[in-house]
Amino acid sequence: MDRRVPLALLLAVNACHIGASAGSVAAERGPFGAAAELNLGATELKGELVAVRDSGLIMLPAGGRITFVPFSRIAEGRFAHVPASLHGRQPPTPKERDALRVASRFPQGLSPDLEQRLLAAYGQATLSPAP
Repeated sequence: MDRRVPLALLLAVNACHIGASAGSVAAERGPFGAAAELNLGATELKGELVAVRDSGLIMLPAGGRITFVPFSRIAEGRFAHVPASLHGRQPPTPKERDALRVASRFPQGLSPDLEQRLLAAYGQATLSPAP
């Protein structure tokens, strides 16, 4: 067997890439989550998308406190550089939820220990409720 064939196969396999690269995801270019604008009816909440839970979003409003916003409170939600938006107080589709997770500061989610450390860093004991 010609030695060039295995070498060519090795080079071809190493040249292949499947999925998004870290550089192609806006949130991976820095330590912060995507900028978000949430319409909660009478209130607007603008800030950073920190994490995504099955029941809502953890946000850090500009100059504010780490806040949990249930999907049932979000009339409209827009996110910078994320192919997802929220409408009508409904949760995102699984595909949109995944896009939001990837764009958040903690795409792997917040373990209880990590959440407590984050809250302590912001001088909080618990998550603040949405305004």
